[in-house]
Amino acid sequence: MLSVVVVAAAQASPAADRVGVNASGRSSTAGFSKALFVDVATVAGYTRHSFDGDEGTWDGPAYHASLKPSSGGTTSIGWGVTFDLLSHVSAQKLAERWALSFSNWSVVDRGAASMPHVVGGRRVGTIAGVMLLTQSPGSDGAAFKSAFAFPLCKGVVGVAHFASVGGSTRTAGPNGTYVVDDGTDIQVWNRTHIADSLKTVSLDGYLPAAHVTATARGRVVSGRVTDCVGHPMPAVAVTVGSTHTKTTSAGAYSARVTRSGRVTVGVTAGGGTARRTVTVR
Repeated sequence: MLSVVVVAAAQASPAADRVGVNASGRSSTAGFSKALFVDVATVAGYTRHSFDGDEGTWDGPAYHASLKPSSGGTTSIGWGVTFDLLSHVSAQKLAERWALSFSNWSVVDRGAASMPHVVGGRRVGTIAGVMLLTQSPGSDGAAFKSAFAFPLCKGVVGVAHFASVGGSTRTAGPNGTYVVDDGTDIQVWNRTHIADSLKTVSLDGYLPAAHVTATARGRVVSGRVTDCVGHPMPAVAVTVGSTHTKTTSAGAYSARVTRSGRVTVGVTAGGGTARRTVTVR
C-alpha cells in the first residue's frame, strides 16, 4: 500500500466546518482549549448540505446509467470527527473502526499521513497520523470510505472519517454503467473524492503549552515556547519575573528584567502551563 501525506491549505477555507476538540460532552478532551478545532472544508465538486457540530453531509452531482439517463440518483459524502483515548484504541484501530467497519470491504490504500496545524492563520507544523481508504466488495464496487486518525497529546486520539453515499456499484445491468453527469465513471468519481476528502482536514488553534526555554544574557532573558507536540506557539503571553511579554510568530520571546537573581519564566496557553527558572547575573 502507498503512504500518503494529507496536505491542506495553510489557512482553513471560509467554508470549513469546525469541530471543537473540547466541545461540550467530550470528557476525553477536557484538558484542551475551547478554541481548538478540527476544520473540515468541503471537498471540490460538492456543496455543504448539513453540519451538527460533529458530523456533516455534502451534496455532489447526479449520476445516471450510461444507456438509460433516467435511471440514477445523486452522489453525496457523509463525514464526521470523533475522539477517543489511546489507552482504549490505537490510531490504526480507530481508522479501521470507521473505514473498515465491514469485514468484506477491501483496503485500497493505507499509510502514514499528516494534516496542517494552523494558529492564527499561520501554519506552525503538521500533525502526524495514519490513513485508510477502503472499497465495497467486488470489482464493480463504487462505495468508498476513508479515515485519518491522529494522536494528540494528553493520551487523546482523533479521527476524521468520510463515506460515499449514492452509487454503490458501477454496473447498471442492461443499462450500461453508472456515470456522473460530467461523464466520469461513478467508481472513479467516488474513489477520487473520498481520497481527496482527507486533504480537507486541518487542526486550528493552540495545543497545550508544554515547554519553555530560557537563557539569560545580562539582564535580558530570551527563549522559545512550544506546545505538547513541539510546535511553536505564536502570540502567547509570557511572564519573565515581573515582566510581561508575548511570543513572536515563531514562538520566541525576549524580555529585560530589573534585577539579578533567580527568575521564573512562565506561560499558560492552550490548556497547558510551562515554567522554567533561569539565573540572571
